[in-house]
Amino acid sequence: MKIKELYVENFGKLSQYKLSLSDGLNSFVEDNGYGKTTLSVFIKAMIYGFDDTRKHSLDENDRKKYTPWQGGAFGGYLVFSVNGIDYRVERTFGQKASDDTYNLYNLNTGRVSNDFSASLGEELFGIDADGFERTVFLSEKNLSGKNTNQSISAKLSNLVGTEGDIGGFDEAIKLLDERRKFYQKRGGAGEIKDVEYEISELEEKIRLLYEKRGMSAESEAEIAKLSEKIALIKDKKKLILEKEHKEKLENEKRGYEIQYNDMLGALKIDEDRETELLQFFREKLPSNAEVALAAESDSEIKRLRRTLSDIGENLELNELKSFFKNKTTASECEKMRASARYISESRATSFASTATPTVQSPFKRIPAINEINSHIAELNAHAAKKRSSNLALSFIGLILAGIGLTAGFLFNATLFILAGIGFLLTFVGILPVFAKKSSGKHLQCNELASAFVREIYGTREFHSTLSALEVMKSELEAYERHFGEANLVKQEKEALSQSIIVAERELREFLEKFPDADGLTLEEKADVIAYKQRRYEILIEFEAEKENERESCKEKIKKHEEKLKSFVSLFPIKTDDPISEIRRNLAEYEVIRISLTRRRGDAERFASSHGIALVPRTTPLSHNNAINDFSGELRAIEEELLTAEREKARLETDYSIYVREIDTIEELEEKLREKKEKIQLFRDNLAIITKTKDMLAKSRDSMTSKYLETTKRGFEHYLTLIDEATAEFTIDTSFTIMKTDLGKSRQAEAYSRGTRDMHALAMRLALIDSLYGTEAPPIILDDPFIAFDDRHVERASAVLKKIAHEKQILYFTCSKSRKVKY
Repeated sequence: MKIKELYVENFGKLSQYKLSLSDGLNSFVEDNGYGKTTLSVFIKAMIYGFDDTRKHSLDENDRKKYTPWQGGAFGGYLVFSVNGIDYRVERTFGQKASDDTYNLYNLNTGRVSNDFSASLGEELFGIDADGFERTVFLSEKNLSGKNTNQSISAKLSNLVGTEGDIGGFDEAIKLLDERRKFYQKRGGAGEIKDVEYEISELEEKIRLLYEKRGMSAESEAEIAKLSEKIALIKDKKKLILEKEHKEKLENEKRGYEIQYNDMLGALKIDEDRETELLQFFREKLPSNAEVALAAESDSEIKRLRRTLSDIGENLELNELKSFFKNKTTASECEKMRASARYISESRATSFASTATPTVQSPFKRIPAINEINSHIAELNAHAAKKRSSNLALSFIGLILAGIGLTAGFLFNATLFILAGIGFLLTFVGILPVFAKKSSGKHLQCNELASAFVREIYGTREFHSTLSALEVMKSELEAYERHFGEANLVKQEKEALSQSIIVAERELREFLEKFPDADGLTLEEKADVIAYKQRRYEILIEFEAEKENERESCKEKIKKHEEKLKSFVSLFPIKTDDPISEIRRNLAEYEVIRISLTRRRGDAERFASSHGIALVPRTTPLSHNNAINDFSGELRAIEEELLTAEREKARLETDYSIYVREIDTIEELEEKLREKKEKIQLFRDNLAIITKTKDMLAKSRDSMTSKYLETTKRGFEHYLTLIDEATAEFTIDTSFTIMKTDLGKSRQAEAYSRGTRDMHALAMRLALIDSLYGTEAPPIILDDPFIAFDDRHVERASAVLKKIAHEKQILYFTCSKSRKVKY
């Protein structure tokens, strides 16, 4: 198997990570935290998936440990090649195995493939995920771990899928060991120990029963004595209860009389309050309507006084009267306000933002238009005459050339001479166009025009004299046009300025009539005066109406005060709020009347039901506490009775148990005999199970020992390549390595970490050679040389380079010193 490409959608810290791999050695040197271990686990997960463990520890639960940090789909895909076919396996993972998805595609056909199921790793390599991790998945954490695994042992023994599957041996041994634990566990526990304990208990129970047989007669005598004592205690208790009941009835009657007197006392308080309220109302209660009318008058008086206070003196009007001591009209104010706005707008548009335009002349002196036109006409006339003569000669030459060429081709070659003459005339016609010299008259005309241009522009250069004259004519027209516009603007500004001065003088004369407001513009002052003028006219109109309203309020207040005074004078008012006081007393009187009726009825019914005289007692009553003495004596008698009854019940229970247990002596003796027979059977079964287990273990070791020699030779071969030192080793069927040192076999733990890792690496490489054929999985190395010194890193790197010729290797490290260059 060769991995060609992988893509991580989300896995641990990795997200949207894509990587292409080549055959042989793929070496990656990245810093700690890059995700090298995460990438290694991702490859294993794509091949084997995740198991459904529920362990909470992250080190024991890869599904939980590598759940994406950033969220999103958990998984990705792996592109690999097997038997010349390219496949892509896609997996996503959920919180449990039932949420996982698996898809396999044949990239040669582009279709979904059923060549392998979700158990992809087992079907490709013949080992489970644990076996994969214990062989081709090497990291500094698991390098020195155990290599034993059922699927590894079965594959090495070539027993996969046969009736003699080595897994069957292990399963049988496991079942026998579980059955042995049923009979006998470590520490002496087990079914045999339990039965021995039951036998001991039965023997002790039978012994005690023979002792209890003699104790039953003594128990019968003690029970009879307790029965007589209990009868005497019950008679004494009955006498105390009768006396207590009599005293309780007398004390209960006394309590009812006290309660009745309390009810009469509460009734007396309500009657006294009723009398006080009747005196307040002078024996004549006002109706609710009368109180409501008085309350309405009181409320209306308060409202009218608030209205009168709100009307008050109009301070704003007084202030405006002082402001407008110089009379003016609204139309005059509006006129001045419009004048101020005109001044402000005119200054902003004409003077603040618009300057008088100035016209800059482009000439040294201003030429006349007829001068320019005269020079242009003379130059154009000479040019037209020259062009017309030259064009005529060229036209004749072209016609002769065309006739000569046509006749030469159609009739006789000698006629080509005519074509030559035609071309010569054409050349003569166009030659003056390129000539540097002109006729004398034309030169004189051009020289005068050039002198005129220099006079007007000075040293300014132009393409030709004619073009200079055309520019001059255009600029002269523009200059005259702009000069005229500037004069017009200047005249308009002078007229506007004079108009603003007149308007501003009139406005200032108007504003001098009123108090000045600092910080305001002329326009703002005119606005303020116009607003105050409008407000002043409105307040003058309302002032007459308010005076009438004041008089009306005063008249109404007087009428309501007379009504209220007439009503309130009927009662002895003690507070500043008479209406509330009258209402409160009237409501309390209604409550007292209802309470008196209820209290009188309750007192009469209570006296009648408990046989109490309706005439109240003159002497105070109190409860009789003598019953407390009876209660204490009664508690003592009850405790004595309870103690005697408990003792009797205990004796009776013990006696009944004695009788029942004594009757079971024969049954217990029979059960004891059965237990002894059972423990003998268990001991015989345990001996058979132990012997069978030992025989199966020997058979399994005999079958698995055949691959040890091959694996050992591979181990010694790779160890020699990594570490040149030679030594003697032994390897058992669980791939445990023992090194013979100074004549004694020593376990790996006796050596340094670096030495242990070298032994473990050699064993892994030997197992890979023994386990896998042509479709071997890629070897994944997650920094396995971390404990190696420089010399051993170099030798181990050389081994990897050699293996890389046959197998694909993915090597991850965080140190450049441990990088393997291929």
